[in-house]
Amino acid sequence: VVSLAVGVVSLLFVLDAWLPIRKKLQQVPASKPWGTFWGGIAGFTSFISHTGGPPYQIYTVPLGLAPAIFAGTSAFFFATVNYAKIIPFYFLGQLSISNLETAAALIPVALIGMWAGVIFVRRANVQLFYQVVYLLIFVLSLDLIIEGAHGIWTGAEA
Repeated sequence: VVSLAVGVVSLLFVLDAWLPIRKKLQQVPASKPWGTFWGGIAGFTSFISHTGGPPYQIYTVPLGLAPAIFAGTSAFFFATVNYAKIIPFYFLGQLSISNLETAAALIPVALIGMWAGVIFVRRANVQLFYQVVYLLIFVLSLDLIIEGAHGIWTGAEA
């Protein structure tokens, strides 16, 4: 249910950015209460279903940060969120040797992805960067909708 909800909200976010459905407020400053709300939702959905990215991006993408600042802030936020999940995951039985071995085995893939991301962030202009971000949120939202709907109708866990 959480995956489906995050997927639908994320899809609406992207469609709202792409389609001129409503009048957009220009140059609205960042809001601490709004950031706290979306940060809390991102932390919650990250804990429940590992889908914290879209709620986080709903707040940060419209800020139009420089790509390096956006990427660095995202990395710091999710490093903090993931660190905070270690103890609860341990007590829930989700932190096992096999999970840690899988994570360790994926380190080379993560490093390659990080390296590619650094190259993209350094070379892409702001407009291209955010076009790619919106496209990736769109693809992720469709995947979450399909995964969530499949889980609801089949009773299967994601």
